[in-house]
Amino acid sequence: MTAAGSAEHLVVIHRWPTGGLYEGYLDHLAVDVSYLVPPAAAGSVPRSAAGVEVVDRIDDLTALANAAGRLRRRVGPPTRIVALAAEDLDTAAELRLLLGCAGETSANRATLRDRHAMLTAVTAAGLPVPRFAVVSQSSDVLQLLAEQPGPLLLTPRFGSAEAAGLLIETPEDAERLGGVFAEPLLARSCQPATRYAVDGIWDGNHLLSWRAARCLGSPIGTAGGWRGAVELDAESDDSVDGVAPDRLAEFAAAALGVLVARPAVVHLTVSAEARPGRPPELCFDWASNGLVGSELPLLWQEVHGIDLAGAAIAGQLGRPLPRLTGPRPMTSAGGDRPAGELAGWLQVFLPIPAPCRVAAVELPPGPPASYAAVLPRAGERIPAGQRVGASLRFRAATTAELERAVRAAADGIRLRCEPL
Repeated sequence: MTAAGSAEHLVVIHRWPTGGLYEGYLDHLAVDVSYLVPPAAAGSVPRSAAGVEVVDRIDDLTALANAAGRLRRRVGPPTRIVALAAEDLDTAAELRLLLGCAGETSANRATLRDRHAMLTAVTAAGLPVPRFAVVSQSSDVLQLLAEQPGPLLLTPRFGSAEAAGLLIETPEDAERLGGVFAEPLLARSCQPATRYAVDGIWDGNHLLSWRAARCLGSPIGTAGGWRGAVELDAESDDSVDGVAPDRLAEFAAAALGVLVARPAVVHLTVSAEARPGRPPELCFDWASNGLVGSELPLLWQEVHGIDLAGAAIAGQLGRPLPRLTGPRPMTSAGGDRPAGELAGWLQVFLPIPAPCRVAAVELPPGPPASYAAVLPRAGERIPAGQRVGASLRFRAATTAELERAVRAAADGIRLRCEPL
């Protein structure tokens, strides 16, 4: 590892085992770039890094602050902190305050990290949201079920990452929660509906580039299950619900306008609730201003020729957003319209909680449907906190082709794991 001896010291919070995301954007020879990583990502740190600190848990603010202090003593005071993953944006904001760095702070993220505040703000903007409430004990959940029967999804109230949820369908489910909760939760109605995602580059006022996708699989990431998404065809409505991509982009822009005030990469999910004889009603679900999963920047670069990771880094460093490649702007929503090849992804969840050891990986027969895959090896140890066992990326000419490929892979991949 080398130190540039620069007056600028950038600290990168890096959680993914794949590297190569940063050297193309941050000149490691001209600027001191150091890394905070979990053990699984230690091997992907560039050799040109000015320093690296390994922490057991990348979401442990105290451990990160102590590690950043050690980097400060060795390399110099940090001037900026970079975190691409949505899961790391809250801790990055806290570290900026502790270390006196410029950029987005906890105060800037107050609405994004509080799901109750987020839904309240979107409601005030006049957009539909699900019925929601903060609950602190099982009796609160029972009361909501009594007032309006129907499934409820419980998620942590605080946190910017997409959280695993707990589905409550009956009073018996609520009673099994057992009294007072360790922390307040957000309860929201969870009626059967098709879910969509809109991902893009946001300049603080408009979507500069975007893609709309239909979500597949389990929305709550249950053990042994899977989830994925397939981008929608540009020129026609979605074949499942009749929801046009442009309509999704316009809805997303309206919600982002009250949630994200600075340039960023954004992710937003929406439900489309069927209404007899009328177009489906779009209902806001959740939004983030970070990269949700490591597959997305790779998909955008490989399939669309658009540098999503570069835009995220530029936004956090206060630099101009990179010039877009690929299709040019074509829609009234202010962004470039999806055209050409479409992209899709699949995540297969571990069958048991980590830490665990992979006993076997069973793949579907025949040639792989995906063009790229990150699969575990038999005997590999999966660290605590990790939920995804396998990730695959797809490309095709139509949404229908993509969905067939994703579902076939999801049905054929089997992970067998043993507890440690």
